[in-house]
Amino acid sequence: MSPMTCRHGLPKRPPSHAFPLCGTSPVPHLASNPRPYIMRSKCHHHRPPAALGGQDEGAAGSVRSPPTPRPARSSRHSPALQRVLSEPGLEVPGGGDPSKYLATQEAFWKAMRRRGPKPRAPTVVRTTQMQYRAPVDYDVAVAGGTLGIFLATALQLRGLRVAVVERGRVQGRTQEWNISRAEVATLVGTGVLTRKELEEAIASEFNPTRVALHGAAPIEVRDVLNVGVCPATAVDRARRRFEAAGGVVLEGATVRGAVVHPNAVVLETAATRSGTVAASSGGGDPGSDHGRGAPSGAQTASDGRPSDAVQTSVRRPPAPAAGAPGSSPPRPVAASLLIDTMGHWSPIVAQLRRGARPDRVVMVVGGCVDGVPPAANVAGDLLATLGDAADDMQLFWEAFPARDGGRTLYAFAYLDAHPDRPSFEAMLDRYLDGIPAYQGVALEELRFKRLLLAAFPCYPDASPLKPGFDRILQVGDAAASQSPLSFGGFGSMLRHLPRLTQGVEQAVRSDSLSRGALGWLQPSSPTLSSAWLFQGAMAPRIGQLARPGSRPGAPLRGPGWLPPDHVNRLLRCAFGVLQWLGPWALRPFLQDTLLFLPLSATMAGMALRDPGTILRVVRQLGPWEVLSWARHYLALGLATLLDALLWPLRGQLQGSYRWRRVLDAVHWGSGADYHDH
Repeated sequence: MSPMTCRHGLPKRPPSHAFPLCGTSPVPHLASNPRPYIMRSKCHHHRPPAALGGQDEGAAGSVRSPPTPRPARSSRHSPALQRVLSEPGLEVPGGGDPSKYLATQEAFWKAMRRRGPKPRAPTVVRTTQMQYRAPVDYDVAVAGGTLGIFLATALQLRGLRVAVVERGRVQGRTQEWNISRAEVATLVGTGVLTRKELEEAIASEFNPTRVALHGAAPIEVRDVLNVGVCPATAVDRARRRFEAAGGVVLEGATVRGAVVHPNAVVLETAATRSGTVAASSGGGDPGSDHGRGAPSGAQTASDGRPSDAVQTSVRRPPAPAAGAPGSSPPRPVAASLLIDTMGHWSPIVAQLRRGARPDRVVMVVGGCVDGVPPAANVAGDLLATLGDAADDMQLFWEAFPARDGGRTLYAFAYLDAHPDRPSFEAMLDRYLDGIPAYQGVALEELRFKRLLLAAFPCYPDASPLKPGFDRILQVGDAAASQSPLSFGGFGSMLRHLPRLTQGVEQAVRSDSLSRGALGWLQPSSPTLSSAWLFQGAMAPRIGQLARPGSRPGAPLRGPGWLPPDHVNRLLRCAFGVLQWLGPWALRPFLQDTLLFLPLSATMAGMALRDPGTILRVVRQLGPWEVLSWARHYLALGLATLLDALLWPLRGQLQGSYRWRRVLDAVHWGSGADYHDH
């Protein structure tokens, strides 16, 4: 999987280096590898993607943005950037003026970098010991519908009463999610889509995909992130099945707060724009279990954040008739369990993390363009570098064919949130400067259709995020359950969909909804935590990079000692070893899964191939961080052993919630779910 696949726009794993490989050919653009490419124009319901602000890219309107500082618009852009921002019909998340979108994203990023040691966190969730005396409408309420609709559908089909609460519309964006066929088949296995519906949602398919590193011959693989799924179609088909099974969708409802009672969680919402909340359901009468549950308003502060006052005494008017869309004043949604799929910027997550600045960030710029010659648009890049690091940052690239002859192009970097990190405008300038050499096409010949700017936060010491309250569970990007090397979103949701579907159903039916019991649904995962070392090695700190790697005239911000080619040497070494080991090691690595035996063989091969680079990584990160990684590595080995010993007992432990979660923890924590596809 590539670093920013666009499985929602996600990255895929950039790990390693070359073994007997490591040639010295320049990175050729894709025209040098023409291969058959199947393009299907099946993605309908075109609309601009939803506002991202560094959030769950797959969520069209479902992800909550952080508090919005007043954007300071730049009066000057480079000529290339100004031309892109002025492109007629250019789509940006949430729609609107691209220049304002850039200014707003700059404000978010600036606020993230300057966040103080004691940031103010919102108070969204409150707890009370008073019983909730009104009827509990639903077994599960899912907050955030664009990606949450997949889990909601799987749960509804298992007989639970489920409602989806979405601040905008439950509908997908126009740009594809890139994923592998075996992975997307999870939607069929969980009943979310039929095989026919899945084929309707696949908008493009291509081979091969490549790892193309500066100074090394490209490595080609097949059937990895080579399928483009149309979000609009996939979400639409899942929603139809959800509502046909009796599920309720509440649109135009912004989450303002929640109160946790001993017997229920009550979600407070406010109408997003029009002052009404639209409710639609697949069937039943007004008094049925599936025809109830519109939200209630909550006070908001002047800065747009939820106020501290969360009210739960609102009397409920009759629900709109189910079976046809309707609207009603906002009112509470009461459920046994609230699943938070509102992404990185969920207000509940902000409260749990106390507004802390992320330890690391994946900074992404890019979008979709027209104008790449067909001969150069036949394959995808999972990971590419065009040169060495500069200004304490290694820039990575990825590219995929898109429907109707378009091409998705992203540039990204692994960083910390240091105040001296570059702005989005500076990243965009580097991105636009690099496209002609990368794609072999003059910038003037390309037409930009969509633009994305995002800063995905990473919290190495708190991922996945543990539940902080009874009856509330974070899922997907809200839980930070994605690989540190990827952007999360669609691929992360699909990977955990079978586990979460079974676990949530069993938790609800057995009333195992305490904070501790729900924690077993988000256990520590050694296969994910073991990847933090790789991300850190590809993210030079401010001042670590030697001056020759900086632009002429750039100030030297520290005693730079890392050579500019440090990251490229590390990756060439790792991917060379992986290629030498073969598909059993390379393929899971590219699909965001670290397995103990392939990882051990790869690390040993790298130490033999280029011990100097490995020693530089130890000095770069510091011995304590390397020792901490060794703890996760040993945990991965233990999880692998336990999975082999305990998995055969799964059938004998069907009735025990706790034991089933232990088995899931070691199975997914060891990465063994990779073999389930």
